[in-house]
Parts: sequence; structure tokens; C-alpha cells
Amino acid sequence: MAGFIFIFKKKMEEALNEFIEHWKSKKHVIGILLTGSYAVGLQNENSDIDIRIIFNNTKKRTIKGLSIINGFKFSYLGRNHEITRKIFNTQFLNQEKRESYIFNIGKILYDKSGEVQRLIDLAYTYVNTPTLLKPKTQDIIRTSLYALYSHKNHLISLSENTPFFYYHYYIFLKQALTSYSNLLNCEPFLDMKTEKLLCDAEYRRAYHWPNFPDQTFSKMWISIISLEKVNKASVLKLYEYIENKIGKVDEKKFIISWNEV
Repeated sequence: MAGFIFIFKKKMEEALNEFIEHWKSKKHVIGILLTGSYAVGLQNENSDIDIRIIFNNTKKRTIKGLSIINGFKFSYLGRNHEITRKIFNTQFLNQEKRESYIFNIGKILYDKSGEVQRLIDLAYTYVNTPTLLKPKTQDIIRTSLYALYSHKNHLISLSENTPFFYYHYYIFLKQALTSYSNLLNCEPFLDMKTEKLLCDAEYRRAYHWPNFPDQTFSKMWISIISLEKVNKASVLKLYEYIENKIGKVDEKKFIISWNEV
């Protein structure tokens, strides 16, 4: 087993060195950063090697690519450092820190001028600065509630034995999580990260993601995503929890208004 691990590490280092040498030879490349699961030691046999490539500002276009070296798949994204800084700031103003998290956990593989370290330092500042809470207007709250109410009613009208009940059930769960998270001013996250961010404390610690702000809701949502809980009772349970926390749709006198473009 020890011999296998040694060979694996050696092959990975060779693949990494080949990747680095290829990109650092390009004039517009000023930095290379290892990030993702390999940077925090949570990789598995299916993990890509995630890389950020930093360009100087002569390179205006962002690139996204994949390559396989020695059997290792590299998933890389390259953009210039000025755009990277703007993304840090724009995401922060929108209550997101996704790119800042990525740089904050990164390990420098190549740093021609010190710019990569400056980006890491900036990312650290963003990660450790609370985002500005955006108060939700009554119109936003009522619109979100009505969308959930409408979808809940449609689900309840379906037979639990039809395939489309399952289809709408999981769409409803996604809508409920997204809407409630937004109303709680919780940072949005990618669908593919849902399990990690709700269920994996080690992952959250490694990436410096905060816990979901309502643990009761989180545990309830996780419990009813399992196939044996796909039923109308689960829908009503989740909807009523949100309704009791945020507000109710009064069918006798409910109204919302908006501007048409």
C-alpha cells in the first residue's frame, strides 16, 4: 500500500510539473494556483486537479479548459488579475464569496511577480469580512412565498404514484431551499455543492464556508430528500415550516404588485 501511494504521488507530481511548465512558458501567464480538493487534502479517486491560472492584463479573455496528464484530469480556469479582483468585489456586493473561497484555500505553484500572493491576501480579507445584509422588502418576501405556495398546491394536486410527482417534488425542494436561503440572506451555492455544504462539516471547515443559518430547516430538508420520504406530507411539513417563519399567503385577501418592463 505504501508503495502504491508513493507511485501515485510521484505520478501526480510529474503531471503537475508538466502542467506548470506548459503554462509558465507563456508570456501572459504570471501565476498558477492549486485549489479545490487537492489544495485542502479532501481529494478522492474521482477528483479533478483544480487550477487557477493568473494572466497579466494584456490577456482580456477568460479561458476554461480540461486536460489529462499521466491519467490525472486538470480542470483549469484562467483570467487576468484585474478581472479576478473585480469578481471578488462584485460577488461580495452580491452576498457571495465563491471566488474568494477558491483563492483563500489555494497553494501557489508559480508566482512570477507576487501577484498571486496579493490575490490570496485579498481573498482572505473578503472571506473574513461579513457581507452587507440586504433587507428584503415585503414585495420580495410575498413574491417568494406565493411562488412556493403555488408550487405546493400543484404538487398536492398530483397523484404520488406518477413520475411527475417525483419530478415536481425535487423541483419544489430546490425552490424551497433557494428561496428560504435568500430570505435568510444566506450565501448562494451551486447545486453540486448542496450535499457538501449542508452535510459535511469537514468540507465547510476546509473551505471556510459558514454553517447554514437555520439548522432545524437544514435537517428537515435533508431528511425529506430521501426517496422513502417523497410524499405530500413531506411537502406540507416543509412548506408550513417556511410559512411559520416568513409569513402566510392569505387566500382571502392576498395581493402582490410589480412593474412590467
